[in-house]
Amino acid sequence: MKKLSLLALVAVMADSAAFAEQVEHLFVESYDGAHFKCELRLPVGEGPHPALMYIHGGRGGQPPGPNYARYVRSYMLADGYAYFDIDYRRYSIGTGDLEDVVACYRYLQSRPEIDPNRIGIIADSYGGYLALLLASKERPAAVVACAGLVDLIGLWYDPARKLAPRIYRNWDWFEKLLHGGMTIREESDLLATGQSVETEEQRLADECPQGLAFQWGAELAHYEKIAPLEQYEHIESPLLYIVGSEDGFKDAGKELIRKLQAIGRVAEYSEHPGVGHSFAFGLERDGQGDIHEEFYRALQLMTGFFRRWVKSPAP
Repeated sequence: MKKLSLLALVAVMADSAAFAEQVEHLFVESYDGAHFKCELRLPVGEGPHPALMYIHGGRGGQPPGPNYARYVRSYMLADGYAYFDIDYRRYSIGTGDLEDVVACYRYLQSRPEIDPNRIGIIADSYGGYLALLLASKERPAAVVACAGLVDLIGLWYDPARKLAPRIYRNWDWFEKLLHGGMTIREESDLLATGQSVETEEQRLADECPQGLAFQWGAELAHYEKIAPLEQYEHIESPLLYIVGSEDGFKDAGKELIRKLQAIGRVAEYSEHPGVGHSFAFGLERDGQGDIHEEFYRALQLMTGFFRRWVKSPAP
């Protein structure tokens, strides 16, 4: 009954005309002039409001506000937060896509309806990876990473894990990028985005000195520069890492939390039994077609964490 009541509540909120009227569709300009579609929703009442920025996972083409985020968004709006769904470029790892996320974060800070010191980040899978990189560059009030990617070196180089083939559908192409000597993306992919090979080469050359760039097929040192597990000392924001017990990312996530706690950071870990990586997207089912009940427990954890660190932080 408790689960059904919560589901009914968020479903009603998701369909509420009051929230729909608050939606602002906009485009945020990134560092290189690219524009990305975003959606800003404001809660009822006067601001400046605390806000949550949602970074989707998937990389390959998830639009703002998919799947489980619909329920999280409605729940958080009802709790008094503004909610900012963002998008980012669907190529590059930890470089241009990170700068897109940074641009969205800074845009949200600039809005007069938003309290710039009370912005939290919620993200899943690859979005969790970008959220952690964002936290190492900026300082959001709090981060909730659902099944976030934290260990690039282990993901791609540890033969015992071999997670990447299960994550990237076009693994042959990605393997060529990693180990075949390519230094930039294939020309066809660049042309599809309206960029030239020369532009991409220049971007990599410009960003490498900043420690942000990912050199395709590069040495391990380059992975370390963009791996949250290796750059954890730069993450100062309170972090809640949520993951399923069957998710291949859980060990790396647990290790990240251990490292952060060891240097005095606020870092919490929540593992949910019987669910895998799709739990991050709200796709894990309970066998009867309903979203897994652990999702609702995770939602309660997110709510409490954000109330503590974003909505009403201690002075």
